[in-house]
Amino acid sequence: MRKSSPDWVLRAAVGGKEPSLERFWDSAEKVAGIASYIASTIPRGPRDDAYCFGLFHDVGIPILMQKFPDYRQTLALADKDSSRPSTAVEDERHATDHATVGYLVAKGWFLPEAICEGILYHHDPLVFDDKDSVNPQALTLIAINAMAEHFQDDYFFMRGNSRWGMIGARVLDHLGLRDDEYCDLREDLISMFK
Repeated sequence: MRKSSPDWVLRAAVGGKEPSLERFWDSAEKVAGIASYIASTIPRGPRDDAYCFGLFHDVGIPILMQKFPDYRQTLALADKDSSRPSTAVEDERHATDHATVGYLVAKGWFLPEAICEGILYHHDPLVFDDKDSVNPQALTLIAINAMAEHFQDDYFFMRGNSRWGMIGARVLDHLGLRDDEYCDLREDLISMFK
C-alpha cells in the first residue's frame, strides 16, 4: 500500500499503526473496493463516494477501541445479538456508538454531506422505510455498502450476514436491482476475486 493512498492516511490519522487493527483496515479496504465496483455497475453510480464510504463507514470502531478497554467485548456481544443493530449495544455500554463517532470524523474531514449522513445511519434498520428523512444519495451509499459487506461476509469470511437478511430486499429495491441482476453482480464479483 502506498503511503499517500487515502486508506493509509486514514489509518495513520486514527491510530491504525496498531497490529491488532490490521484485519480491520484490510476489511475496510476490501469493502471499499467491492462497493466501488458495485457503484460502477449502477447507472450514475457514485463510484468514488462509494469507495470513500467503504473506508470511512466503520472508522469509529478503532477510535472506540482506543477509548474503551472493553470495546472488543462490546463488539463480540453486538455480533451475537442479531435482534438489534450493533450501535444499540454500543450505546447501551458506552453511551455512544461507532456510527456517531464515524459521522463526527467524516464531518471533521469535510467529507460530502451524503457520506457523513450515510455513516451516521448505516446501521439503522429503518433507514429505507422513511426515505424522506435521509438524503437519497446517502441511502444509495448505505445500500451499496450493505451489499459490499454482505458479499465480503459471504465470500471471504464464509459466514452469514444477519443484517442482510433484514434489509437485503430493501437494498435491492432502492438500487433498482432485480434478483437476477443481483445474482449476476455476485457472479461478477466472485469472478473478480478468483
